[in-house]
Amino acid sequence: MKTNIFKNLLQENYMSKVRNALKFSMVGTYLGKIINLLSVIVIARIMTPDELGLYAIAAALVMIVDVLKSFGVSSYLIRQKVLASDEIRSALGLNIVITSVLGIGIIAVAQPLETYYGYNDIAILLLLLSVSFFVSPFFSNGMALLARQFKFKERLQIGITAQIFEFSITVLFIMLDFSYFSMAIAVALKSLLQVLLVKIYQPTDMQWYPRFIGMKHIAKFGFFITLANLFERLSIVSNDLIIGKFGTPGMVAYFSRGLGFIDFLTATVSEGISPVTLPYLAEQKRLGHDLEPAYYQATNLLGAVLLPVLLVAGVASYPVIMLFFGDQWVQSAELVSILCLWGVFKNIHALSPSLLVITGHERHLFIRNMIMFSLTAFSVYFAFQYGLLTIAMAVTGVAFVNFIYTTLLLKFVLNFSLLNFSKSQLTNVLLCTTCFGASYLTSLLINFEEVSIFISLAILIPFVSLTWLLTLYFTKHLLLNEIKKIVGLANE
Repeated sequence: MKTNIFKNLLQENYMSKVRNALKFSMVGTYLGKIINLLSVIVIARIMTPDELGLYAIAAALVMIVDVLKSFGVSSYLIRQKVLASDEIRSALGLNIVITSVLGIGIIAVAQPLETYYGYNDIAILLLLLSVSFFVSPFFSNGMALLARQFKFKERLQIGITAQIFEFSITVLFIMLDFSYFSMAIAVALKSLLQVLLVKIYQPTDMQWYPRFIGMKHIAKFGFFITLANLFERLSIVSNDLIIGKFGTPGMVAYFSRGLGFIDFLTATVSEGISPVTLPYLAEQKRLGHDLEPAYYQATNLLGAVLLPVLLVAGVASYPVIMLFFGDQWVQSAELVSILCLWGVFKNIHALSPSLLVITGHERHLFIRNMIMFSLTAFSVYFAFQYGLLTIAMAVTGVAFVNFIYTTLLLKFVLNFSLLNFSKSQLTNVLLCTTCFGASYLTSLLINFEEVSIFISLAILIPFVSLTWLLTLYFTKHLLLNEIKKIVGLANE
């Protein structure tokens, strides 16, 4: 009896720590997204689609190799049961070797890539964006160790400070007529600031001197994770690169803005939860708990917020795009109405990468992401001749295939029950249905393209929010109880 009470106390203390971490992670995410949204709104109004499209091409090229620079080191630092200081130094050494090679590689191919795309200044943008590669190991290792220790308050302070700095520098240099160079300069300077902030808020076991031996087992762990992340990133940036090659910078900008908006909504919700997911699942595994119910619960909680938001955004794409970006981006609104489904299918299993990493199935994650990248690239290439709307439909179809593939992967690789998964998602299906219905009814009552965007959103948001809350209440959704607990922590 005493043993059970002790175990329950330990579990409750652990969940209290998780909720506290979740609170700071979500606060940091939403503050960060407000800053990011403000930045997007301001920049979209003071720069042209062609300027932003050119920067998007350069940024997409860097994003491809950017995903390689961690090489799974962050996941390794979080997942390991016990970490010695020499292991942390070896992880830092591995990160330095990889990021230095990647940074030099970007510098080497900058001019050839400018020649290939035929747009001036791509080479200079790539040189500026390469700066972060040479300092990122210290930042990424520090943030991983903070996550391992559930120090999300410190991560919040680092993230928000860096974002405010980047936004301020971007606007300052735009005002000084540096055009698209402003964003690249801000990224470079922010990366230097991030290292300084990690030094200020560093975890107790942070190591600043690398060790270039003992890296083999870390590299072996990170190999498939890195390739999986690479193909995940390629699936996104291949749209910009293919459209940029066969179309115009303006077309890149419109599609990128539409997809970026959906990605923004996704990140606004999921990034508050995702940073806690890997440490949470890793801790559950270390404690010997069953991961299946933990995964279903986390997926259910995330989907309860994310999926209805995406569907409502698809219905109200016109007033939302007009509000955020202005009338010069109206072409993106029609794309958003389709791409919202891309976001839904892509994010039902948004937490599956963390689950596969924790359970040691990085190879399956790599294979899945490689297949989805191949399907995306072929779909965009063949759909291009039919226009941007067809491209949006094509990538949405690939996202649906990804959802089916991942569901079957969890069934046959981890032996998760399809029936239990379906049951866990029933309340989310009801939430999506009622919220979509409420937003669609609103669109029938008022014409979003004729009525003021402020009036449209003033009617839509309260109506959908009330519908969402009532559905949570009547379905007795898990999220309602978690909200109460998080609020309770905030009041302590």
